[in-house]
Amino acid sequence: MRINLSNDKLFSVGEISKMLGVTTATVRNWIYAEKLQAIKVSHVYRIPEQELKHFIKESSYDGSQIELS
Repeated sequence: MRINLSNDKLFSVGEISKMLGVTTATVRNWIYAEKLQAIKVSHVYRIPEQELKHFIKESSYDGSQIELS
């Protein structure tokens, strides 16, 4: 799958875990299971804002408390 990065903010696994109130291991598991699309930059994952929005919309996770720019 190709991820479009046009003007998208990139979040770290740690930032996503804090926003969603889960552990970093959970976020990585979502990435490994391809539930949350991410790109690997060097040796770390970055999650584009659009992919986070898509994940929240398509998953059973309640993202109503999350504020994204």
